[in-house]
Amino acid sequence: RSEQRLGAARGHDNVVFALIWHQVVAGLLLSGRIHAGRQGIAGELAQLRRLEGDEIPAEWADVPLFREVLARAAGGDDDARRSVAEFAARAGNQIASLVLTVDPDVVVLGGPLSDDKDLVAQVIESVHASFAVPVDVEIVTSQLRTDGPLLGVLLDVLDEATRALLGEPLPDPLDLGQLAESVGAPIALREL
Repeated sequence: RSEQRLGAARGHDNVVFALIWHQVVAGLLLSGRIHAGRQGIAGELAQLRRLEGDEIPAEWADVPLFREVLARAAGGDDDARRSVAEFAARAGNQIASLVLTVDPDVVVLGGPLSDDKDLVAQVIESVHASFAVPVDVEIVTSQLRTDGPLLGVLLDVLDEATRALLGEPLPDPLDLGQLAESVGAPIALREL
């Protein structure tokens, strides 16, 4: 929800937030609410059983190892370029599956590897290449980077505290001046 309230998904109620790291996992926001599913596993794409022979390369095992692969690919290493292309194809196909399932207003790409412009471009290209027919979907990168999940938790806590104190959640979009005024804070705080 933080991306919806403060970041790249502002103004959208149906969002796929795909974390790109050594695998892809996604958060879903449907009709403005976080959708975790009955078992809390909605969007856990990395939990799909692989077909025999479809193993995850060891170099994708964690973010630092994969950053090394990205650096080698940027330096022209053909094996590293193939590995990055394979990762982008897999990630794009997984994200495309979610797009066809959820039909979101926007897909936000975040996580520790979303700052790699080449990787993001390949993932976006792969998403579009995964569709059998053209699908109009906006794909953007996170404005909150790796801080999004923490900000989301903080916003939820603030919402609950405000609801308990005032009987209503924080205003959307977050307006600290309006919040200060609603609790009768001094004028200096109202001008935040």
